[in-house]
Amino acid sequence: QLWQSQTNYGYQPAVTSVHWGKLYVPGSDEPYGSGTAAVLDTATGTQLGSVETDQTPAFAGNFGLYYETGTLRGVNVKTGAVKWSFAANGDLASMPLIVNQTIYIGTSGGTLYALNFRGQIVWQTQLGTTIGGNGYLRPGFAAGDGLLVMPAGTVLSVYGN
Repeated sequence: QLWQSQTNYGYQPAVTSVHWGKLYVPGSDEPYGSGTAAVLDTATGTQLGSVETDQTPAFAGNFGLYYETGTLRGVNVKTGAVKWSFAANGDLASMPLIVNQTIYIGTSGGTLYALNFRGQIVWQTQLGTTIGGNGYLRPGFAAGDGLLVMPAGTVLSVYGN
C-alpha cells in the first residue's frame, strides 16, 4: 500500500479518476453532489486543491470534463479555462466518458449524447430509462474491445462501431 486517506465524512467517496499524477475524488471533503472534488497527489495522498465537479471528471491529454449542477464543462486542465459548456435539457445525470475522441454523457430522461471536443452533439439516442443515478449511486459507462456499455435503470445497452 502506498498511502491511505480518510474522508471528512464517514462514507466511501465516489468513483475516482487519475490524470497526470493527480487523483480526483468527488465528495471526499463535502457531502456527495456538493460540487467539489479533492485533488490529491497520487504519490503521497497530499491534497493539492480541489475542482468544481459533482461527478468524477474525465480526461484526454490537456482536456478535462467537469460536471456541475447539470452542466458539463470542457476545461483546459493546465489553465482551468472553460472552453465550452453543455447542459442538454438541464437533465444531465451521468459521469462523462471519453472514448476515441468522443464524449458520452446521459440524462435522467434517458437520452445518451455523444459530443465532440468542441461540445457539439455528433450523435444521440433514447434508451427509454434514466441514465445515471441519484444520491450516492452513480453507475458509469464502460468501453473496451470496440464496445460502449451503458447501464441505465434495469437495462444494459451495448453499442459497437
